[in-house]
Amino acid sequence: MSKRPNENDIFKLDDETKEMVTRTWKMIVPNAERHGVTLFLKIFQSAPEVVQLFSFKHEDLKTSQGLKNHAAGFMTTLGEAVIGVRDTKQLQAYLSELSARHSNYGVDVEDLDHVGRALVFMLAQALGREFTPQVKSAWNRTWAAFQAVMEPALVAAKCTVAEDFAYQNMQYIDASALMLVRTTWTQVSANKSDYGVQMFIHLFKLVPSMRDLFNFNDARDLNDSEVLRK
Repeated sequence: MSKRPNENDIFKLDDETKEMVTRTWKMIVPNAERHGVTLFLKIFQSAPEVVQLFSFKHEDLKTSQGLKNHAAGFMTTLGEAVIGVRDTKQLQAYLSELSARHSNYGVDVEDLDHVGRALVFMLAQALGREFTPQVKSAWNRTWAAFQAVMEPALVAAKCTVAEDFAYQNMQYIDASALMLVRTTWTQVSANKSDYGVQMFIHLFKLVPSMRDLFNFNDARDLNDSEVLRK
């Protein structure tokens, strides 16, 4: 899962890969809800903070009906994607819309990594001997291709109005650089007022005359200025 393919790699899934994925998925379907619960429990074990995104976060996850319902829905959605591997153009549109919708629920790009690892874990548990190295490789390639479509769509959906212009020019931005910017900006946003104040203080040190363009007279020390902070 470490290699992030280009979005167009979804068109490069060979017929053998598609056959192995669709064939083994049919083995999952009869007990999809149970296997879906296994997948989500693995996600929550690997990334406990993710459970906070769900309404059943305060329930006993091993018996939660909310988790069972969500797992069943997730497996149905994943099944649609698996079936769609034979129509890649339609699949791209489906995955992009799915990612955009999930951005409203607080899903981040790194969560797709958690899902991918949990998916492989679940398949290994469910398929047993049928989960051969070849099958594992086929699923890894397929999820990586799904993820390559979903990540940019998820990033796009999270863009604010102020970021719209930048997003329109994303084709000129290296994907790894974009992901790095998004991740680090999330960390900054947690204390954006404090960092914003420090940015202006540094700016005024570099260009003192710029201070005259602003009215920050409510406090002698700019660190204490509520006007600047806002």
